[in-house]
Amino acid sequence: MLHLLYVIPALLPLYLIKISVFTIPFTVLELAIYVLFLIWFFQKKETFSFKNFPWPPVALLLAGLIVSTLFSQNQTISLGIMKGWFFAPLVFAFVASQVLKTERQIKGVFAALVFGGAGIALVGFYYFFIGDLTFDGRLQAFYLSPNHMAMAVAPALLAGLWFLLSAKSSAEKAAWGLSSALIFFAALSLIVFQAGGEKFSNIFSERGQFASRLTIWTAAAELIKEHPIVGIGPGMFQEEYLALQPQFPPYLEWAVPQPHNVFLAFWLQTGIFGLIAFIWLLILFFKRGFEMIKKDSGTAVLCLSLMIYILLHGLVDTTYWKNDLAVIFWLTVFVNFRELQSQTVKKSVLSVDE
Repeated sequence: MLHLLYVIPALLPLYLIKISVFTIPFTVLELAIYVLFLIWFFQKKETFSFKNFPWPPVALLLAGLIVSTLFSQNQTISLGIMKGWFFAPLVFAFVASQVLKTERQIKGVFAALVFGGAGIALVGFYYFFIGDLTFDGRLQAFYLSPNHMAMAVAPALLAGLWFLLSAKSSAEKAAWGLSSALIFFAALSLIVFQAGGEKFSNIFSERGQFASRLTIWTAAAELIKEHPIVGIGPGMFQEEYLALQPQFPPYLEWAVPQPHNVFLAFWLQTGIFGLIAFIWLLILFFKRGFEMIKKDSGTAVLCLSLMIYILLHGLVDTTYWKNDLAVIFWLTVFVNFRELQSQTVKKSVLSVDE
């Protein structure tokens, strides 16, 4: 059970592989999560533990999501996003919160995230050496865009640096140093390619990336004015954004599946109640996190660092609205609250046992 739980954060890119089960589309990542849930459910020896979990904002967020889906112009797309970007990640995070009993085990699941990030970095280097880059010379590896790759490796890099700084033995420092270095150089290559490209050099020009972002945010604000309560439905930003085009000069970017801001994304795709729930959840998250830091919880520092990254990067991108990012988000949230129930002696994570 514990080993399967560790495998999933290491193999988050499996969401890119899609299959159909009884005509219903699933990603391999989703199916792995459901298998994990079934194994846990039939093996569990204790009743569910709900103490300290932020269920009220989570329930309100899901309610907003459901209502927004009901008003969506394409409920098939919206239901798919509910399934893959909310239900499956929440199931995984819930199982993790029930299975992870010690801080040592909690470190283990984040260690898996680091190793997964190192794997992504290695594959990225392969794509670099064979010259498989985007049309504008940027590295994206097997992801749909360089942004997707950047948002996938950044949390792993943060976790790797945290392990490196908290490592005590030489073996631990070497392992975490190597993993972090791989991810760091992959992230650095993304920045270098951006810096050398036309997009970066013209970032503040009239037709640069910043001007494009402003147009996208303005269009998102206009959609919020039109749909302030229920939003437009999960996954509908691209369609609604294009429908608004006559109100603007020719768009600088046409393929824009998300509004490049995590708060705008929640408002538009879960309605005003979903946005309120998201902010409520964040307030509770940071309150709990700082409480745990006072109790000398090491992993609380990691959880807070990950959430701060998600929110800061989320000001200019959508650092939740993707399968792998949603898993990382909910894992971070549930682990942060789970720690209040279980404080144990801090140990090495290089040999995690059950």
